[in-house]
Amino acid sequence: KNWVLIPNAGLKMIYGWNPIRVGDIENNEFKTTHTIENVPRFFGNLRGSSNGIIIDNEIWLLCHSVSYEDRRFYYHIIVVLDAISFDLKWYVPYFTFEGGKVEYSLGMVYMEKTNEILFGYSVYDNTTKWLKVSKTYFEGRAIRWL
Repeated sequence: KNWVLIPNAGLKMIYGWNPIRVGDIENNEFKTTHTIENVPRFFGNLRGSSNGIIIDNEIWLLCHSVSYEDRRFYYHIIVVLDAISFDLKWYVPYFTFEGGKVEYSLGMVYMEKTNEILFGYSVYDNTTKWLKVSKTYFEGRAIRWL
């Protein structure tokens, strides 16, 4: 999956990560409205995992990259964009949920009352698991970009 939906004064889509291409769907075609060139080179290997969520005027996205070793290995990454300009603000380096080779997530939800992010994911494409992680955990590992 190389596209994700993002909330921002309506609904936009990201279709590509290096550069980050943000746009709309018009007449069943993707139309780029914003191109963000200032991103790390390795973003070219990213794929979207979750649709974006708004947290404190930022768009948080869960992405992944796949390494094809003896079996495919998924590495996750949090990407945080400015909610207005879509500029990359920061990201969290690659991580896994529990070290399994085939971990895949399709969603995350911000739980404001507890300041946690809830991830739904599967391991080896045959289980459903949930994991809550403190928002501050990710903020403490952030690589600032702007």
